[in-house]
Amino acid sequence: MEPTVIVYIFLSYAAAGYIKGMSGLGFSTVCVGIMASFLELTTAIPLVVIPSIASCLLVMIEAGHFRKAVQRFAVMYLFTVPGLLVGLWLLVNTEGNLAKYVLGVVLSLYGVWGLLNPTFELPNSVARKLRGPTGVLTGTIHGLTGAAVMPMVPYLLSLGLRNDMFVQAVNISFVMSSVIVILALGQLGYVSLYLLAISIAGIVPVSLAVRPGVLAQRRLSANQFRTVILAVLIGLGVNLILFA
Repeated sequence: MEPTVIVYIFLSYAAAGYIKGMSGLGFSTVCVGIMASFLELTTAIPLVVIPSIASCLLVMIEAGHFRKAVQRFAVMYLFTVPGLLVGLWLLVNTEGNLAKYVLGVVLSLYGVWGLLNPTFELPNSVARKLRGPTGVLTGTIHGLTGAAVMPMVPYLLSLGLRNDMFVQAVNISFVMSSVIVILALGQLGYVSLYLLAISIAGIVPVSLAVRPGVLAQRRLSANQFRTVILAVLIGLGVNLILFA
């Protein structure tokens, strides 16, 4: 791999890390989307997983409320695992581009709808019943498309969580899913020692970029934060459509 390409990879890490710090999500999709302009997806995805986990851990440390989030959303997290296995099986055995295109459209439409309906919240009784289905669907879509945001992010946004609680709840799921993905990619032969070394080195630019993003997020009100999240979802959706 040429030195110029490695520089582009590290710049991709930094850009995605800042967005991750500010919004709490989007690292993998943003980073893969940027890298897809100069790398094959089979190369880009393994390069992204370890820095993605690192970015999640960094924002989780900043957010706090780990135990509370685990206790409240344990059912959703547990149901994510079988969904993820189903999604990975579908990825290996079906054509994934159509799924990415459809997900991109859904993300974009939801983001626009959310901006037009800023006060929508789920009743607590309904929200409790949706934890399991939300976990299964999020895992399946993540395994199939590499995007771990639907329908978990809309679900959590509908609960009216504090910014830091939202960030913690989302990223616990991201870490769980990413660990399973990297193990599966290793078994499928997509993770080489060379790519692994670059991926581990990518933790440095990610670490440097996440902190400024977190500081920017802390200056946002709850409504501003929600708007940022929805804007990121629209951006992720457009990104998936462009690179499907």
